[in-house]
Amino acid sequence: VVADVSAVTFIDRDLDFTDLGGTITWDPPADTTEVTHYVAYIAEDGHGGGRSQVDAEAEVGTHNISMEADTTHDPFTHSLVYTKSQLTEQTTPQFELIVDRSASISLLNFTDLDLDKDQMGGSAVWLAPADDALVTHYAVYAAANAAGTNRTRIGPFIEVGTEMGVVPPDFDLESDLADYTELLVYTKSSLVEQTTPIALTIVDEFR
Repeated sequence: VVADVSAVTFIDRDLDFTDLGGTITWDPPADTTEVTHYVAYIAEDGHGGGRSQVDAEAEVGTHNISMEADTTHDPFTHSLVYTKSQLTEQTTPQFELIVDRSASISLLNFTDLDLDKDQMGGSAVWLAPADDALVTHYAVYAAANAAGTNRTRIGPFIEVGTEMGVVPPDFDLESDLADYTELLVYTKSSLVEQTTPIALTIVDEFR
């Protein structure tokens, strides 16, 4: 009995370049009489070379398997789905070429309008990613460095389509948690917030 899945699809919802995350989906075989499970992998080719299993096996009747965010893309190029019977896993999978989707903002700008020393306030503005189809929100943080150490979020998540975040006046740049030197903006998808933000060094304007 031939029992191949079809229409294998993976949409990368991890918005960091070189990282993957999302859901592998497929259509079931026309005849699933002998199928007990589906098994998904990422691999270095469409034949399963250097493959690595994605999550646990899915029972027949389930047509998706989740891939954790921050899964390393390199050296994997394909997502694959195999059917499995009580006896064995099939030898030849169905596959799709992986497309690594990334989305970061650009041209981040912030002018401090709070004239008190060691405090800031104003509006952060930025340019949306060239491809924001998978972006659902933006998040603005203050942090001790550009990597996001000791970060604290400023305000709620901002829906895509709004390229501005308000930093309330009297926001303390020095706290028990950290001395904030960087303003960061992350994109967020329906899966996860990106790991690597765009950063801007804070210039404290005071008179």
